[in-house]
Amino acid sequence: MWTIDTEKYLTEWREHYRHDLLDDILPFWLNHGLDKVNGGVYTCVDREGKLMDGTKSVWFQGRCPFVYSFAYNNIDRRPEYLAMAKNCIDFIEAHCIDPTD
Repeated sequence: MWTIDTEKYLTEWREHYRHDLLDDILPFWLNHGLDKVNGGVYTCVDREGKLMDGTKSVWFQGRCPFVYSFAYNNIDRRPEYLAMAKNCIDFIEAHCIDPTD
């Protein structure tokens, strides 16, 4: 029977996921998803960052500020994370709230 070094295993995967998040996922959406003209984040971009559809889902507009503000507060205090979060919150307030409610 074999044994696993749990601490080493968890450390390796933590670093793997940290790398994916900080070096791939968060920069990708900052560089390709952010709508610098109208605000918010585009939902439909391909793997190269090419815009496939200008639609913006309300769910994604809410998820984006949560993820970027969480990353800022808990992982790396990069000012562009707060700027992304604020951009999406401003978009939600301007376009995703029904004023009749």
